Amino acid sequence: DKTRFLRAFDQMNALLADEQNWSMISEELAAAGIRSPTVYNVGIDFMLLEGFEILDSPPSAMRAILQNRWFSETFREQALNKAVSCALKVRRATAKYQDGFLTTFLTLIEDMAPIFAWGVLGPDCAVKSMCIFLKNAVLDFARSLYDLQQTDYSSLPALTSDIDRQINNLLYTIVKEMNIDPSILLNHQLVPSTVHFH
Repeated sequence: DKTRFLRAFDQMNALLADEQNWSMISEELAAAGIRSPTVYNVGIDFMLLEGFEILDSPPSAMRAILQNRWFSETFREQALNKAVSCALKVRRATAKYQDGFLTTFLTLIEDMAPIFAWGVLGPDCAVKSMCIFLKNAVLDFARSLYDLQQTDYSSLPALTSDIDRQINNLLYTIVKEMNIDPSILLNHQLVPSTVHFH
């Protein structure tokens, strides 16, 4: 069900677009160790790469359940879903603002995270290949930001243009691979580029 995700996506856009929220968001990000909120630090590193790191080396209890072949596949999937959901609830409970950036982000990912975790950590299946594709596409995008052949750091306009091009390439690749209706992205546009944190 994409309804909750799209509602959270709209909430996130509204939260970021309102300048009155920026000091709260900066405070939340600083508490999470992000002193300089940039597209990379927040959008790529905090929101995506940290999750991939956890999936690359899951907690030992989670790994033990996933590797125990005595448990049925259904049981292992349910156990992983429960573990991911519990981790998100703990993180939500520690958030200072219940309508802030962190809780909105957690709402955004709460339906996707268990499926993505099972897709990456579970047995071979169609979901796994799609999740691995998404993970690799995002990692390739992150690497491209530091590849001087793909990203021109000589001026701010050149850098902005290259990052914009690479984000559009990433979205196009994902939309094409997942056979998604591109109008979904057009109807739910990204936050305006005028958002700056102080």
